[in-house]
Amino acid sequence: MRNIIGSTFRGLPPVRRRDERITELRNRIRQLDRLNSDAESKAIDANRASTLSSLRAAEAVSQATTTLLQVVEAAKQASEAAKQASEAAASAVAASQRVVDPHKDGSTGSGVSSDLAGAKKQLAETKTQLAETKKRLEAPSFVREVMRDRRITTNSNRIGSSSHRHDIAGKRLAQRIAQGCGARVPEIYATWSDHDSIDVQNLPDEFVIKAEGGAASEGVFPLERTSSGYRIVSTDRVLSPEDIRQEFAALRAKGKVYGKCFAEEYLHGTTADPIPIDIKIYAFYGEVGHVMLRRVGEHGVGSTVVNRYLDTKGNDLGAVSLERPVDSSIPVPQRFAEAIALAKTISIAARLAFIRVDFYETDEGLVFGELTPRPGGSQRYRPEHDRMLGEMWEAAQARLERDLAKGVAFGYSLSGS
Repeated sequence: MRNIIGSTFRGLPPVRRRDERITELRNRIRQLDRLNSDAESKAIDANRASTLSSLRAAEAVSQATTTLLQVVEAAKQASEAAKQASEAAASAVAASQRVVDPHKDGSTGSGVSSDLAGAKKQLAETKTQLAETKKRLEAPSFVREVMRDRRITTNSNRIGSSSHRHDIAGKRLAQRIAQGCGARVPEIYATWSDHDSIDVQNLPDEFVIKAEGGAASEGVFPLERTSSGYRIVSTDRVLSPEDIRQEFAALRAKGKVYGKCFAEEYLHGTTADPIPIDIKIYAFYGEVGHVMLRRVGEHGVGSTVVNRYLDTKGNDLGAVSLERPVDSSIPVPQRFAEAIALAKTISIAARLAFIRVDFYETDEGLVFGELTPRPGGSQRYRPEHDRMLGEMWEAAQARLERDLAKGVAFGYSLSGS
């Protein structure tokens, strides 16, 4: 290299040769730097490629190992299944041989015969149960009609639609229908558009405050004036006028009551019970299924409630309810036959296949309570009783539709016709 440089710069001025030599050396250095950089880059790329190849190889080995383990596990499971199948087949063969030759190996075959007999008996019992269930599901049922009616009401409420059943459950409208059929209704002392307007100062010492709509004693307060406020009859609880308003406000906020509030006459029954015995008549468009007498020990406490079930002649039906407690000591009302006749008339005026008509018996005679198209609580009865009520519901529906087809106006009738 020295010879090349020397021959290149020979004959040039010293300074010029020196500067050109420096420039050439610098260019050479840059070229070498570029070569080194390219070499390093290639080395790095080669190293990266080698690393990636190793990584892919490792992943392939891992995947192959996992697949191999899965194959081994599947083979083990298949082997176990084959073993179980083989054992089952062997047991089946042995069982068939015992049946064919029950005396082989000293076996009497009684065990196999007993198993077969037991299986046949269980199969027969299952078939019988299925047949009975099918028959029961296909038969008329009061509880299924009630549940269906409740679902329809829920859907009506959801879409914001009113209905004949909903309207007729309103206490004031029900009283008008009953009064139009000749029943006595409680005297109304005052009516308020909402709970905030309730004013009890000028009411008698005994009265009942109710909401237009509600169920299961919700929004019903039988009250007695005391020196400290207004006591809920049959309890020790005393309310102030503001407490009364707050009670209704809370019930309304929960959707338990709706409509106007009103105060009516407090009724005294013919027994010593603080709350009169409720006569609840299950009516089917002119016919009566049964009568439930309801005695309340403490207002608003369900555990103190007992019932008695009667037929239309006043005969005790016993524990026809599967869940409600029964008390056969509740006396049959003296005006029982009158209550039955009135309930039949009111049920026709209501223009519904089923409705429950409630009365109270007082010293002054029967007094109408309310109409309930959808009874709350448990409505489960003994199968034969449930079927009987279901048959009455369906027959009543047929009679109602017949009358509507003849031109009878749909909806309640205040005249009872």
